[in-house]
Amino acid sequence: MNIDIKQLDSWDTWEQDLENSDLEIKDKVRSSVDAVYNEILLKGLTLKIGSSMAKDSTVVTSIVLLALMRAKRNGDAISSHHYLVHVDTGIENPEVRAMADEGISQLKAFIKTHDLPLQVYVAKPSLTSSWPSRVLGGRGLPTFVNTKYRQCSHELKINPANKVDSLHKETMNKEDKANVVLLLGSRDLEGSRRASSIANQNGQELKVTKSKDNKKLAMYVIKSWTAANVWEFLTYSGDSKFTILPSYQRNFYKLVDLYRDSGGGECVIFQPDDELQSALTSCQARHGCAFCLASGTTDKSMISLLESDPAKYSYMKGLNRVQQFLAKSRYDWSLRHVVGRTIYDGGYIKIQPDVYSPKTLKKLLHAILSYDYLEQQRAASLASKLVSGQVEDNEFNQQFSKPQFQIIDERQLIAIEFLWSMHHFQKLPFEAIELWHKVYTHNELELLEEADTMPIVERVQQPKPMWLKVDTWADGSNMDGLSDFWTELTYFDSEASQTHRVIKTNEGNRRVVDYVDTEVFDVDLDVAKFIVWNEYKQLNADKRDGNYKPYYSTSYLLRMGAVTLGKGQSARYHTMAQRGQAYHRMGVTGDVTMESIANDPKLKPLLLNDSEYKVLAKKVASEKAAQQEIENAEANRKLAVDAKRKAWVKANKAESKAAKRYKLEYQEQRKLLNEFKTLFILATNIHANMQNMMYNGEEIQSITRILVNLKNEISTVKSKFNKKFDVKSKKYQLLKNKEFQYILNTGDFDLFESDHIKRYAESQPLALELELKYAIEHLVNALSEVAKPVFEVNGYIDLGVPSCVLVKSEQAEFDFA
Repeated sequence: MNIDIKQLDSWDTWEQDLENSDLEIKDKVRSSVDAVYNEILLKGLTLKIGSSMAKDSTVVTSIVLLALMRAKRNGDAISSHHYLVHVDTGIENPEVRAMADEGISQLKAFIKTHDLPLQVYVAKPSLTSSWPSRVLGGRGLPTFVNTKYRQCSHELKINPANKVDSLHKETMNKEDKANVVLLLGSRDLEGSRRASSIANQNGQELKVTKSKDNKKLAMYVIKSWTAANVWEFLTYSGDSKFTILPSYQRNFYKLVDLYRDSGGGECVIFQPDDELQSALTSCQARHGCAFCLASGTTDKSMISLLESDPAKYSYMKGLNRVQQFLAKSRYDWSLRHVVGRTIYDGGYIKIQPDVYSPKTLKKLLHAILSYDYLEQQRAASLASKLVSGQVEDNEFNQQFSKPQFQIIDERQLIAIEFLWSMHHFQKLPFEAIELWHKVYTHNELELLEEADTMPIVERVQQPKPMWLKVDTWADGSNMDGLSDFWTELTYFDSEASQTHRVIKTNEGNRRVVDYVDTEVFDVDLDVAKFIVWNEYKQLNADKRDGNYKPYYSTSYLLRMGAVTLGKGQSARYHTMAQRGQAYHRMGVTGDVTMESIANDPKLKPLLLNDSEYKVLAKKVASEKAAQQEIENAEANRKLAVDAKRKAWVKANKAESKAAKRYKLEYQEQRKLLNEFKTLFILATNIHANMQNMMYNGEEIQSITRILVNLKNEISTVKSKFNKKFDVKSKKYQLLKNKEFQYILNTGDFDLFESDHIKRYAESQPLALELELKYAIEHLVNALSEVAKPVFEVNGYIDLGVPSCVLVKSEQAEFDFA
């Protein structure tokens, strides 16, 4: 007879072992496990654990595993959708990150071994929400202490966790989704604020309750536990013969050590049992992000680590320097960028310190890259010593022979480069990549050593704003924003899908750079590495020769597929690019100050002080209110007209179809006109470039062929115009040529949007003057005799763009007559 003998282990015997122990927590542990088992698992509810892998959430996870293993061993029918969500912000204290990663790895292995219905997720913020992209990319400031809205908590933690939560629930039916119970490790004795928060949510320890808004189910399984209870649980939990409570980890000694070292050095095992004292003990250290400023000027847990064991923790000194620099300089307005990003009433932007200045951004990026690099060098040195036998081959040295952190990799670097370029923070493109090579290629480091001794900048009032007249970001050229002049210039006659895309913008449909779209903004790591390590040398040489403006980096990264835009976001990025280009035109890119803007003779006429602007804003608001009344009346009138129109359409179906055809034709003509304007601007640039090449004695055969092909494309567009829009196109050309003539006559060639036309005006002003004169005469005649086409005027050939794109007959290798 064969008898199946079950091999018992600690997961079968822990309750008896606990009962036989003299642990003070045995009743609490039994009650908490029973509550999870009876109130959640056996009732078919689904568990969700939000875990930081710190002490409290580790206890909650362990309690859940005790309940799940009981259900597994008993063969109970339970939900298969239980899940745990942990968030990796990307900038945690490296010791905390390493401990969490190790714990998650062991938890996943345990779940797989025992085939438990528990899914583990590690959520991460999106690239645009990450700390480096937000702060170093110039999007915003870090979250300082006493900030009303903790933006960092939402972007770095809450939003990523919510996204994972939504994805997980896609696998669940409607009933299961409504029965998810959030298990929380919050405790009353963490402080009065926490206790009040739990009470406000109707939180209970041993039963599932609904929040006051009736939207969420929750259970606070260690609500009444003291810190001493928590540490006792962790001290006697593990997977060894010396522990009482089984766990997914062998022991929690590393967690105990981390809290001890970061809390002042007291041993957690001997903390006082008094509830008040346990709540105040030094081992209550909170571990925030490495650059955390939300809890105060000083990161006490990080300082305690550095002081408790310098040999072990000194590799994090640089990260603490960055945190100290940011904290101490919070009210140093000289480190801030002063140019606003929002156009307010009257067409003005605010000039006042806000996000970090371009100079400060470069300094911070340089410093963090430097400490990333030093950490890699430290790890490589230890790895070499391990191989050569110079240091003991143990677990600690094995772990530390690998870098313990890297805040900025090539992917993050390219995201920052893209943001700097699009916003025109720096005066040249590829400045972020240049800093990378200063560090990784030339060993030029920024260590922020002044942060060790610099005083805390006292809180002073933010300077009163000035207001700068902008009106609009767009320049009206149809070649701004995400447009890609370089590709259009080279490949304009190829298939549209190969060279550009058409997007909907505030100005209508626009041809822009050919980009890749994905679910969210992202950077392809492989392409980023290729650009940083292989392409940069030539890019850097070209930018130093003055070939590129700041925006070039944006279009280059999009064209290369290094940066992808989120679906439906192209118009927003187009506007942001226009804004950066507007800054560049006005001369307010780079490290400008309120003083430099106030003293700029070109900007002085456009500036108002704060008092003057308030008067203007009040007037504009009044005018807007009056205008709104007019618009409301007009809207009501249109509703009445629309009602009449619908009645007419119903009664006159044939005539309504004809009206609809006319409307569609009008929309198509407007679309063609916008396309024509883009081609016109492109043609003027190509022609000016050709004139410059001839002046310099360069070969022009290839660019002449480009002009031939461009003429064909323009002619195709013009052939589709009806008579009304043909006139509109000629009026547009006349307007632009008179604008060019005006700039030429003033001598202020910086007003030219095109560098090619600017150089043409500088080197051959008489030739340009002559071309403009004949072009304007030609257009005036053409508009007076619309039906009479003119193909040659005084020896100049009309390429379909009668402007400075008229080419002398004897210079051309083609004949359009």
